Amino acid sequence: MNLSAYAATINVPLGFDSIAVALLGNLNPLGCIFSSFLITIFQKGAVYMGSATGVVREIASVITGILLLFSSLGDFIKAKAERYSQQMTFERESREEAER
Repeated sequence: MNLSAYAATINVPLGFDSIAVALLGNLNPLGCIFSSFLITIFQKGAVYMGSATGVVREIASVITGILLLFSSLGDFIKAKAERYSQQMTFERESREEAER
């Protein structure tokens, strides 16, 4: 059995796209389905743009990366706001106890 013929057909960017799909879908099966459609539209649209206007196909990867960045920033900002709220509550409670 010749394994080298199979090794040449592995699509390397598939791993990056599947991680992007899982992160955009928030590890929810329904969210992953919709985010996979979005990533597919980006990839297929990049091929069309490349053939129609001469834009490089890698623009889809850049757009996917920017989308992931902003998606993760939303969770980061929410976590920071929650942490700040807890800290303010703790400080307010400690001031109230000191006044008693």
